[in-house]
Amino acid sequence: MPSTESEVLGVRECLSLLRSVAVGRLVFSAAALPAIRPVTFTIAAGFVVIPDARGSWADKLDRTVVAFEADQIDEATHTGWSVVAVGKAELVGDLDEDVTSMRGRALKVNIERVTGRRLVPVAA
Repeated sequence: MPSTESEVLGVRECLSLLRSVAVGRLVFSAAALPAIRPVTFTIAAGFVVIPDARGSWADKLDRTVVAFEADQIDEATHTGWSVVAVGKAELVGDLDEDVTSMRGRALKVNIERVTGRRLVPVAA
């Protein structure tokens, strides 16, 4: 198994990496237990925007603090990255053109804090 170590990522790199993938995980509390839901998303104007947020799970998240995680891992080399954004979620109808071109109901998460780590090979 390849040996790796963890590097802390800066905010700019975290946001850039989030923009490089289309699927992430929304992390929230449901019935006092942790819950994770895979979602499609986009990053726009300091927000994680999750389109077509429908259903009772989305209704319960309006004005709550949630976490959002996305990553990319190479199973063969055991390298990759993970970024976590934390902030307050808000259900919105049609989004402003300056935020995104998406239409319809969405969950918008204000990115209040973002952290990330990269797994890199250990130099021999």
